[in-house]
Amino acid sequence: MSITSTLSLEEMIPLAIIQKALKGNTAAYKASIDTAYGKNRKVYEVDE
Repeated sequence: MSITSTLSLEEMIPLAIIQKALKGNTAAYKASIDTAYGKNRKVYEVDE
């Protein structure tokens, strides 16, 4: 029995993204980090 036969598609997709990120795909890395920790918010400073 392979691991893919025991995982749902919902479980396999994040693993595939992580696998691509580990191979150097920066878009996949960003997607996995954003999913895990949330997107960075842009902070704007206003000087008065």
